[in-house]
Amino acid sequence: MKNDYKKKDFYVKKDESGNEYYYMRINGTYIEVPHEVFNVCYASYKKQLRDIQKDIQYKLMSLDKELNDSVRYVDMVVDEVDQYEQIKINDEVALILHIINSLPEDEKNLITNLLLKEKTERELSKELNVPHSTIHKRKNNIIKKIKNQLKR
Repeated sequence: MKNDYKKKDFYVKKDESGNEYYYMRINGTYIEVPHEVFNVCYASYKKQLRDIQKDIQYKLMSLDKELNDSVRYVDMVVDEVDQYEQIKINDEVALILHIINSLPEDEKNLITNLLLKEKTERELSKELNVPHSTIHKRKNNIIKKIKNQLKR
């Protein structure tokens, strides 16, 4: 289950004697809550942050993911997204992934390293002991091959 907590929804106040009071923002108002409730909700918020960081690390992104204050990625792309257009985009991504998976192993490794693992052409040329120009030329040939298959 996805939550919609934000960092500003949690507040801990300490008094002069060191006692801690836990507050959560609900409908715009901070309300004092028991420590256990605060911990459960805050842990859920932290898990959500870790999941987002993991998605970013592995380049996974949902167009429906919230950026901030109820603004979503899809809102940044267009004002109104047609449901059928979303299906078309998903189909195109699936087709590209299928094309990449059907490439010969060496081409698939090259394009995966460049695009997904974000290695540079120079890094790959050193790893594979081939000139930088060779990596660049192979990359462009693979991209042309993918574009040609998409046109079909």
